[in-house]
Amino acid sequence: GEEEDGGLEELESVFGRMESDFDVMRRAVGVLRNESAGVEERELALLRIEDLCHSIDNANDLITLNGYSTVVHYLDDSSPLLRAAAALLLATCSQNNPKIQSLFAEASLPATPPS
Repeated sequence: GEEEDGGLEELESVFGRMESDFDVMRRAVGVLRNESAGVEERELALLRIEDLCHSIDNANDLITLNGYSTVVHYLDDSSPLLRAAAALLLATCSQNNPKIQSLFAEASLPATPPS
């Protein structure tokens, strides 16, 4: 009856305000491309994307966002925190994901970390 309808409206209201994983990743990639963003903010963006990319669909969506070239750029960053977060994100994305593994095999990723 009436109570059920009110509950459904409340749920739709809550879910309507939730961002999709794609939107969260798009926003985080935007932070990574923002040169005025601080190290901590960029590290949080990398770690947020990494968390979402445990899902193969999200890892593949990062291709759609042209996010991989942005993340690879951070492998050469002066901040060891950002280098580590980028490496973790790339490792997570390629885990059990042949599409991403092929992408990385074709890319010119550094074979060893910078010393």
